[in-house]
Amino acid sequence: MAPPLHIQDGDSLSEPPSIEGYVTHVKSASGTREEVYLTVHNGLLFTLGPAHAHAPNPPGVISVPLDPNQDARDALREEEVRRGVAQILAARGVTDLRAVVAVRRAIRPAFLPNEAEHGPPRPDSGEEERDVNVEVFHEESDTQDIGGDAGLTGDVTTIRMRRCFELVMKTGRVIRFEVRPD
Repeated sequence: MAPPLHIQDGDSLSEPPSIEGYVTHVKSASGTREEVYLTVHNGLLFTLGPAHAHAPNPPGVISVPLDPNQDARDALREEEVRRGVAQILAARGVTDLRAVVAVRRAIRPAFLPNEAEHGPPRPDSGEEERDVNVEVFHEESDTQDIGGDAGLTGDVTTIRMRRCFELVMKTGRVIRFEVRPD
């Protein structure tokens, strides 16, 4: 875990726990979909092929043979470090999360090749916009999506769009991922 970040007003920000999992990368140039595994280590987003994901074991399953002379917490911590190293070495892509200016729900069903956000690229001066108010949209139909291909009934394009989130980069580039709630 990275050390806390100290900002100008004296507050400090700690790195939140990372998240990881399987998603579908929707490529902007062609609209093709590619299954990938995302994981975060030290503020970097790594993209891996599903075969090289090194996903964690389900809760309660211990993959480490416990040495009677070693503390179980130490063994689990060592296994997590090995897993993280394997993920980094197997990554096919990496994105510095400091270059992400927004994470948002997809706002259009499709976007044009190499589409960028409106407006100029954001400067990399180290000064970030801190008071960005982002409204989280939640609709009743979100909880009615049964997930997977079985949930793709009716307006498939809209359902797929509502399953997507986008990373908006400082450069204006938008990276889209679709989550399958199954």
